Amino acid sequence: MDHQLQSDIECFIILEEILCQQFLVMFIFLFMVIHGNSIKRNRHVIRYLMSSRVSKIISHLNCIVQDSDTTCIDKLRMDRNSFHTLVLLTKEVGGLTDSKYMSSSEKLAMFLNILAHHEKNRSIKVDYIRSGWSVSQAFNECLKVILKLAPLLLVNPKPVLEDELDDRWRWFKGCLGALDGTYIQIRVLSKDKPRYMTRKGEIATNVLGVCDKNLNFTYVLPGWEGSAADGRVLRNAITRTNDLKISEGNSIRMLTLKLYHKNNAI
Repeated sequence: MDHQLQSDIECFIILEEILCQQFLVMFIFLFMVIHGNSIKRNRHVIRYLMSSRVSKIISHLNCIVQDSDTTCIDKLRMDRNSFHTLVLLTKEVGGLTDSKYMSSSEKLAMFLNILAHHEKNRSIKVDYIRSGWSVSQAFNECLKVILKLAPLLLVNPKPVLEDELDDRWRWFKGCLGALDGTYIQIRVLSKDKPRYMTRKGEIATNVLGVCDKNLNFTYVLPGWEGSAADGRVLRNAITRTNDLKISEGNSIRMLTLKLYHKNNAI
């Protein structure tokens, strides 16, 4: 009888321990579920509560494009008048539009800021208080719009006249402008870095630019590797399908370019 009683007590103790463990597991599970839902609700509020960020976003944008030309040039490489002119062109000609929470001016400011200083997405999203996705979308949208403006931004060159009064150009009768190459730093795959490495050790692309006497671009050829010589880039500009065209009546200038090209110099 005593043995049976002792056996029942042991079974009761084991059952009690099992129930306690199950109760503890259920308690921890419920706590995690409730706490997880609370975190999700808080994240939802932080992510979509734009009202707390609008004033900071507007203040930062105004500081760049409204306060002074010095700040605007430092950040965007153009003064305030040029920036607002470009905004009008992108909206009226390129079709750039304001989104629900972002103006065209802010999109263009981020776009120019990235190009001017080779900024990364994570830096811009902190400065402009935006998500990385928003910065990427704005950049791609502005890039497509700027490409649409190419016919408007690239002018037809006019030769220097015989009665030119500007002392800088009156010695170059019939000249259409000037050309030069420049390096623009880029990011490429590791396997492509040797081809894009310049003589200074930078990873960049060699871009040929041609402008008239008023510093208006007439031709731009981007895309060449940084290791490419200027003569090779010029040769490609002259012989490619969309080549560097010289207006009718300026065959001597075209010949001069070809002579330079043959001597592998600019």
